[in-house]
Amino acid sequence: MASVQRIYARDIPATRRWYSALLGFEPNEDLHGLCYDFGTHSLVLSPSGDKGLFGLMVSSMKDARQRFKQQGIQLDEVLGTIGNHDEGETASFRDPAGNQVMVLDQSNITAS
Repeated sequence: MASVQRIYARDIPATRRWYSALLGFEPNEDLHGLCYDFGTHSLVLSPSGDKGLFGLMVSSMKDARQRFKQQGIQLDEVLGTIGNHDEGETASFRDPAGNQVMVLDQSNITAS
């Protein structure tokens, strides 16, 4: 069974547009909200969800920032960036509903 993370979205249409641009695909309707299915886990946008943290893994932070910019996603509210660590560069920012989104650049991660 896939893991499901339910996060709060007070304005479902605006949050949907933001996540669809960020992720590059549209959600399915779910009993509890809108579901972005990643196969092994899902993200559900729900007016009854919890404000929380959502993590994305990318192969290149530079490419991710460029994609966000092209999609019109504002990164003006970057909460923090950490670089030059074995686990790769990370950045965090808030979505339109105030949830924290963390992006992890896996380009520096090596398989053990």
